[in-house]
Amino acid sequence: MVGGILLDKLLHDQAFDYVLSISRTSLKTENTKLDQLILDLNHVDFSQVRKDIDVVFCCIGTTAKKTPDQELYKTIDFGIPTNFAAFSKENNIPMFQVISALGADKDSKIFYNRTKGEMEEAVLNQHIPYTYILQPSLIEGPRKEFRLGEKISIGLFSLFSWAFVGKLKPYSKIKADTIAQTMLRLAINPITTDNRISSERIKELAVN
Repeated sequence: MVGGILLDKLLHDQAFDYVLSISRTSLKTENTKLDQLILDLNHVDFSQVRKDIDVVFCCIGTTAKKTPDQELYKTIDFGIPTNFAAFSKENNIPMFQVISALGADKDSKIFYNRTKGEMEEAVLNQHIPYTYILQPSLIEGPRKEFRLGEKISIGLFSLFSWAFVGKLKPYSKIKADTIAQTMLRLAINPITTDNRISSERIKELAVN
């Protein structure tokens, strides 16, 4: 969802003259700036990928419901981002951005949070000059597939939005467009103070 919104922003921003999309299925989007590679993201042949690029955005992610097998889940949520980060490092690409999640912690007892935390650590260990790990809370936006649990959660978050103040404020929902806008802004105007960017910080950067 975030990747699709970000792609549209990149294609319509004059700061970018070339965009390469690497995905599992063909995109309906057509644009003279856009190239597409349709690949198995778990086994990417990086020899097909241009090396003269400035920034890699990784918006991949799955859910426990869609991928109940934990080994496969880790192959996607850990393996794909870390492989693309390694590609970026090997080819001296100066910026890598990846979407993680609020609560990511490599020492967590919760498999989802632990996987995200392990991914973050592996990405940071590549020491790419500008590495941004975005940690959004519950993401709100137009998904292609229907997720009942998520719809209910977003509804509850909206109903009780007044309660998300103080220590609970970081857990308030965030729009997919806000995340994409921050990724775009970071690519154009990098910051040097943060590697991990919290949900509230994402909201701030989207408008500042």
